[in-house]
Amino acid sequence: MKKIRLGVTKYILAAAAGLLLTMLLNRDAYAAAILSRMFIAAMMAAGLDLCVGLARQLSLGQAAFMAAGAYGCGTVALVVSERSLPGVAAGLTVGVAAASVTALAVGAVVLRLKGDYLAVATLGLGEIVRVVLENCAPLGGAAGLYHIPRFTTPELAFAAALLCGVFGLWFARSRNGVLCRAMGQDEIAAASIGINPMCMKLLAFTLGAAMTGLAGGLYAGLLGFISPKDFTFARSVDILAAVVIGGAGTTIGPMLAAMLIEALSALLQGVANIRMILYAVILIVVTIIKYTKGGRRRAPVKL
Repeated sequence: MKKIRLGVTKYILAAAAGLLLTMLLNRDAYAAAILSRMFIAAMMAAGLDLCVGLARQLSLGQAAFMAAGAYGCGTVALVVSERSLPGVAAGLTVGVAAASVTALAVGAVVLRLKGDYLAVATLGLGEIVRVVLENCAPLGGAAGLYHIPRFTTPELAFAAALLCGVFGLWFARSRNGVLCRAMGQDEIAAASIGINPMCMKLLAFTLGAAMTGLAGGLYAGLLGFISPKDFTFARSVDILAAVVIGGAGTTIGPMLAAMLIEALSALLQGVANIRMILYAVILIVVTIIKYTKGGRRRAPVKL
């Protein structure tokens, strides 16, 4: 029996399901907020997937880029103090720019490291950004930023997540995306045929940070309040778990996994005493099931 190949149809169905979910849950304020957070998490997973899935660079600093986007957007939103389209666009643009510039500046140094050393370096980046924000009085310090105009809606978050998903799929199939994947498979072999490994690493790292910065801006517009406590190491771990569980390098898989993890976190709020224990156990079980029954390594890239 021939297997049915959905091709692009599965992506259309996923987008239609997300739109339907948005329309159904948007009537309740709490459900709408959770749905927006799910889409924001999906955007972060799509961004990290470019770095981990394509370039094979283990990063634990997504919380830092989310913080850069959130504080950049939140600061502009406070100055503009309106929910008009130009004001929202300006805030999100500044948030994306702040995250991208941070990634460029830091990536030029830390991406010279590999494997565990890179993971530790990016982990340190996240903690440095959090501590700096806690001690930066102009940005509210440990108290954070208040009274940010709340402009994020499930429709806007869905549109942004859809944009990030489409861009991630396009980039993975573009020339630069293929070069990134080749470099991730074998850096020495890629360099021997003229690929600049550092350039490819920095490209994937910066694009992933830009998506995460956009997610951070929407997060600030969703809550109307942000503080350094929102951008801890745990947030980076959640997104990395989504990429691993969803399938690194597939874009859609990590996005769906991130949405499920965010929904799971919200559902377990009622059992606060053992929430993190149940959360960790579920992640462990899902990971074991995935990699003992359905986990398969992706084939090497052929140039």
